[in-house]
Amino acid sequence: MTCTCAYHDQLIEIRRHLHTMPEEGWSEFTTTAFIVGKLREYGYEVLLGKKVINPDTAAIDQIKRYMQAHVDSDYSLMDVADYMQMNPAYLSRYFKEKTHETFMEYDKKLKMDRAAQLLLSTNMKTYEIASQLGYKSVQHFSRIFKEYYNYTPMEYRQRRNMQ
Repeated sequence: MTCTCAYHDQLIEIRRHLHTMPEEGWSEFTTTAFIVGKLREYGYEVLLGKKVINPDTAAIDQIKRYMQAHVDSDYSLMDVADYMQMNPAYLSRYFKEKTHETFMEYDKKLKMDRAAQLLLSTNMKTYEIASQLGYKSVQHFSRIFKEYYNYTPMEYRQRRNMQ
């Protein structure tokens, strides 16, 4: 069954936008009525042409969400490109153009932030964290971590736990 209503494309765009909203954005909503009101308000703004959804921002948000959701796995540029149905070289250039950082820089930032979080919130060993984040070599992981935080993973854990 195909919808023939005049607003079908706008409704599809609203649905797409709802999937791009960051999870932390939902925490400010306190009641169901408030959420429904905001969705209606947003929907009406789109339908009336008052709000324009930037497809560039939506695509970058979707790429970043995929990377954040898979930070604890060994994903690659190819995996993200497949998910986004983009050519990997194009995705890499596009990401750099829109975010002013490379795909690999953003990936490293995500993984180092996650490593620091795991070091402080778990008793996982460095090799376990490295493996969880997709690093094949503990030495390589430790070197990158030290470049990023100026401390080895163990120094970082010890210093933070002393504070």
